[in-house]
Amino acid sequence: MATFRKRGDKWQVQVRLNGCPPISRSFLLKADAVAWARQTEVEADRRAIPVDNWLAAA
Repeated sequence: MATFRKRGDKWQVQVRLNGCPPISRSFLLKADAVAWARQTEVEADRRAIPVDNWLAAA
């Protein structure tokens, strides 16, 4: 799930999913942040993002 927030003149997006470490990035345009978040979530669904070993062992 992605969370968006305005920080100064930039948009910060954080993607947090079960089994994956949180990933965040900042953008000048909210549209860019939304597109990146959507793409990151798709990659995580496909397991292209490495699973955190600590969470996998639990």
